[in-house]
Amino acid sequence: MTSVVEGVVKNVGERKTGIIGKGKRKGQKWDKRSVMIDSTWYGGFANKDTIDALNDVEEGFTVKMDVVEDGEYHNFKSFEIVSRSISKKEVSEDGSESNNYQFRQTYGFAAGRALTFVSLLFDTLEDPVKAGLLPKAEKKQVEAVELLVEKYTNLFADQAWNAWPEEKDEEDYGEEDSDDDEYE
Repeated sequence: MTSVVEGVVKNVGERKTGIIGKGKRKGQKWDKRSVMIDSTWYGGFANKDTIDALNDVEEGFTVKMDVVEDGEYHNFKSFEIVSRSISKKEVSEDGSESNNYQFRQTYGFAAGRALTFVSLLFDTLEDPVKAGLLPKAEKKQVEAVELLVEKYTNLFADQAWNAWPEEKDEEDYGEEDSDDDEYE
C-alpha cells in the first residue's frame, strides 16, 4: 500500500553505497539514503528523480514522499523537499523544545573558529613536522590536520556550551560576604 508522508526531517541517516554482486544488475551501483520524520525511519534508493533532493536534505527541512510499507520497513519511492527553512524551535514528541538548532549553530561557529586557529598555528610555525603537529609521511598529514580541526572544533563547542552560568537556587541569592570594604 502506498501513502504520502509529509513532515519535518528530525534526522538524516548515514549514506550507504555499494555495487550489486550478482544477478541481472551485477556491477550496477546503488546508493541508499534514509531520513527520520517524527520517530519513524524512511529509507530508499537514490535515482535520477530523487538524487538532488537526497543530496540537499538537512535536519529541519520539510519533505514529501510516496511511501510503500513492507512489514516493519517504510520505503520511499519518491522524495522531494517542500521547504528548506529550518525551524529555530523544534519540539519533541513530549512537547519540550529541542536544542538541535542551537547545537548546530554553535558547532558551526566552533568549526570556523577551529579552522582559523589551526591555520594561525601553522602560519606561526616554521616546521609543523618538527614541532610535532604533523607526521613526516605526507599521506597522513591531511588526516592529522583533519583530526586537529575536529579536536579544536569539539573543544570550542564544549567551551561555548559550558559558558552558560549554572542556574542558581534561591538560597544562592542570600546575603554574601563582600570584600567591598577593602576598597573604600
